[in-house]
Amino acid sequence: MMNTVQMTSDPAMIFSYHAQRRVHKTPDRHHCGYYQRSKQRRQHILIFAVITIFLLTACVLIGSNFIGSSNTQANNTKEIYKYYTSIEVQDGDSLWSIADRYITADYPDREAYIKELAALNNLSDTTIHSGSYLTIPYYSDIEK
Repeated sequence: MMNTVQMTSDPAMIFSYHAQRRVHKTPDRHHCGYYQRSKQRRQHILIFAVITIFLLTACVLIGSNFIGSSNTQANNTKEIYKYYTSIEVQDGDSLWSIADRYITADYPDREAYIKELAALNNLSDTTIHSGSYLTIPYYSDIEK
C-alpha cells in the first residue's frame, strides 16, 4: 500500500501535516547563543593579538633607539691625548703670552695653564729668558 500525499491549499491541513512530521531536534547553535559566544571569543583573541603585536613592536623600536643613541654617543666621544713639546723662548715672550698662544679648552683658565707650565719647567717664579726652552703641554685627539 502506498501512501499518497494529496495537495491541498487549506492552511490548517498544511500546518497539521508539518506538525505531525516534525521530529524533535537538539537546539540549533544559532538559537542557543553558541555562535555569538564563539564569534565574540574570536574577536577578543584578534584584538588581544593586535594589541600584543603593537606593544612588542613599540618595545623593539624604543629599545633600538636607546641602543642606537648610546652607540652614537660613544662614537661621538673622541679620546683626547695629552702630549708635551719643547719650544724656544723668543724675545718679548712671557708665560702669559705663551699661555695665550698654546692654551686649549681643556684648561679652565689661563692661570691653571701657567701653573702647569711652571711646575713642568721647575720655575720658582714667572721669569723666563729668551733662548731658553720650555716644555709645554698640549692636547690632541690624534694618537701619536
